[in-house]
Amino acid sequence: MSSDSGPTNQTNCAAWRDCVTREAPKFYPSPTASHPVDLSENFDERIIYASQPCLFTFESDLVVPLLKAQRLERHAEKRLLERRLNRIKIEKEFYASLDDESGRRLHSADINISIANGIQHLAAGVARRVREYSGCQDGGDENESDTSDLESEM
Repeated sequence: MSSDSGPTNQTNCAAWRDCVTREAPKFYPSPTASHPVDLSENFDERIIYASQPCLFTFESDLVVPLLKAQRLERHAEKRLLERRLNRIKIEKEFYASLDDESGRRLHSADINISIANGIQHLAAGVARRVREYSGCQDGGDENESDTSDLESEM
C-alpha cells in the first residue's frame, strides 16, 4: 500500500456515502408464507458491511489497537495472577516455618516441664527421706524401746 491510499480512500468513502441510502440493502427477497423467517436467529451483519470499503478500512484500523489492548490486558492479568501466586507461596512458606518453630518451642517446653516435674518429684522424695531420717535420729530411743519390748516378749 502506498502512503497516499489513505486520503483517496477517504474521498472514495465520502463519495460512496453520498450515493448510498440510509437503509440496508435487501440481499434476499421478502419471505413467502411457505418459508417463514425465524427472527431469533442471529443475522450476520458482516454481509452488509463487507461491501462498504470505508467501513472495512475503518474496522481494520480499529482491530489492530483492540487486539493489542486485549493482549496487554491478558498480559497484565497474567502478571497479577503470578504476583498473587508468588505472594501465596511466600505466605505458605512463612506459615510453615512458623508452624515448625512453634512445634520446636512446644517440644522444648514439654521437655522442660517434664524435667521440672521430675526434679520436683525427686525433691519431694528427698525431703521425705530427710524427714524420715531426721525422725529416726530424734526418736531413736522410742524405736529401740519398741524393739526391746518385742525381744522381751519372746
